[in-house]
Amino acid sequence: LNGKLDPDFVREVARLDDATFRAWAVRLCRGQRLARVMAADESPDVQLQLAVEYGRAGDATALFNILSRFPHDLHLAQIVWRNLQSIEPKKIDSDDLVKIVSTQQVDVSPVWQALLPRMIDQWTSMPEGRKTADALLSALLKSPENVRSKTFADCLVMVANKIFSGELPLSEAAGFIALAGEAAQGNPTKEV
Repeated sequence: LNGKLDPDFVREVARLDDATFRAWAVRLCRGQRLARVMAADESPDVQLQLAVEYGRAGDATALFNILSRFPHDLHLAQIVWRNLQSIEPKKIDSDDLVKIVSTQQVDVSPVWQALLPRMIDQWTSMPEGRKTADALLSALLKSPENVRSKTFADCLVMVANKIFSGELPLSEAAGFIALAGEAAQGNPTKEV
């Protein structure tokens, strides 16, 4: 062996029926195009390896897509969350985030129930993350089901706690306060 991995071998492994082998193919091809091709694989084992790969690449959109495709897999969600935490909020495409989250019914998904308040909590703690948190709440506000959800309420409680503790200065909380007001009125808009 010369220490080089034969790309044909990796492609062959990626086509096997056994998800364990396909997951290993993702690990073997680190950062290569094959990992992107395998994004449609339905195996949680493959998606777990892809989540690690997307985290390394800083691809938050791909991580959010995994969450949207596997809304009931809490183990996979933990891996996605750990990889999302390594991505700076300013590098997260807020438009992509809004598109993905606005199509989810958050209260029927244990993944979204668990992660959305955590995301809001983390991102409102950092000045550079507040735009992303605002976009996330705006995405939830676009769906009447989500506005009435416990998950949305939990997210707003996170923001209120940040304001009351002084961690989120009132001068930077105007967008969040406007979102809460719209939610209270039951009047979601397309743009906040």
